[in-house]
Amino acid sequence: MPRNNMPANWEAPYPSWSADFADISAPCLILYGVQSGTADFTTFRALFHEAAKRPGGPVHCEYGRFTDTEGLANFVIMAYWRSSTDHERWRVSSGWQDWLDN
Repeated sequence: MPRNNMPANWEAPYPSWSADFADISAPCLILYGVQSGTADFTTFRALFHEAAKRPGGPVHCEYGRFTDTEGLANFVIMAYWRSSTDHERWRVSSGWQDWLDN
C-alpha cells in the first residue's frame, strides 16, 4: 500500500513490527519491574536471562528502562509465554518463586 500522506523517500526513524499469535491460542505476557537508586541493572538482567532458560521459560523477552518522576531508575522486563500453564511451570522451576510472589 503506497504511503500517500508521506513525503517522497520518507523513512521512519525507527523500525515497526506487528505481533502474530496465530499459532498460539492463549498467549501470556507478564511485566516485571525493578526499581533502584542506581541505573545499573546488568546483574539483574543476567540473572533473569539465566532463569528464563529453565523449563517453561518465556519464548521471548523485551527490556526497557526509564527514570521516574522521583529520579529513580526502573527496569522493566516484558516476558512472553505460549500459555499461562508454561508461565506457571517456569515460575515454580525458576528459582525466583519467592521473589516473584512478593
